[in-house]
Amino acid sequence: MIAWTDKSAHFPDKTVKQFLEGSRDGSISNIKGTNVVTEKIVTTGSQPYIEYTYNADKLKGKTRIYLINKVQYTILVLSENKTNFTATANKFIRSFSHN
Repeated sequence: MIAWTDKSAHFPDKTVKQFLEGSRDGSISNIKGTNVVTEKIVTTGSQPYIEYTYNADKLKGKTRIYLINKVQYTILVLSENKTNFTATANKFIRSFSHN
């Protein structure tokens, strides 16, 4: 799934890292996620992002959230397999490109 949210009208007074971590924490809280592991956070360059995995209910999730020009792009995959993601799922979540 891919979603975007335009934050330009009400962008919070936060650093890129604070924004990305807050987005992660808010999404995990909303779904009552557990076992959150931040795999990577990039706060510099033109496409900063955070990537993390988590468990929710009977699913394992992996999400990457970008912040580009005050627009939040969220890419996520969910799997019933709580141990690993397939190579296809990892390829999908890393396929996003903003031009």
